[in-house]
Amino acid sequence: MFKNKTFKLVCGVSFILFAISFVVWAVFRLSLAVGFDNNCAQHIKRAAKAVTVEEARESLKVAVAYIEQEGLTEGYTSIFYRSKDENVKLWYSKVKGSLRGLEKITSGTTRDGELKMLIQLKKALFKSSPIGDVVILPPGISAYPHNIFLFCWGMISFIICVVCIMILDRIVVIRDDEISGGFV
Repeated sequence: MFKNKTFKLVCGVSFILFAISFVVWAVFRLSLAVGFDNNCAQHIKRAAKAVTVEEARESLKVAVAYIEQEGLTEGYTSIFYRSKDENVKLWYSKVKGSLRGLEKITSGTTRDGELKMLIQLKKALFKSSPIGDVVILPPGISAYPHNIFLFCWGMISFIICVVCIMILDRIVVIRDDEISGGFV
């Protein structure tokens, strides 16, 4: 079936190129996740765990500045459907609103008022899970707004790699049949 050496070579080279493309995609996706975590998610987590209003305010300022700089203020992280938890605008509004609430706290506010605000902040930014409290983030926010491009890149690379593996496997089976004379 696949006896043309040029076809075999093209298929082998294609597999290698798309396998490299898939690895580059994975590394790029991982770097986006780490960058988002370091520049935003960790600051939101620090704000939610803060013991003083000033500490929470400074951490949220850094997170909001990153969110605005990266344009993470509207849209949805999903590609095929829209749900409330993937609404970037809603999430941004919650984080920005939390910062506004912290900025309203003045030096004249009682310690009880500050503690009440910190508790509200934690409720707004954290959710309980089996592993403990986690920061509320839209799924896939670290890839946003490049999520469609990254999805297409990853899927195309993966599918072409699988097809090339299937073709190369078929070529090896045919080659084994030729060597054994068809008595396998």
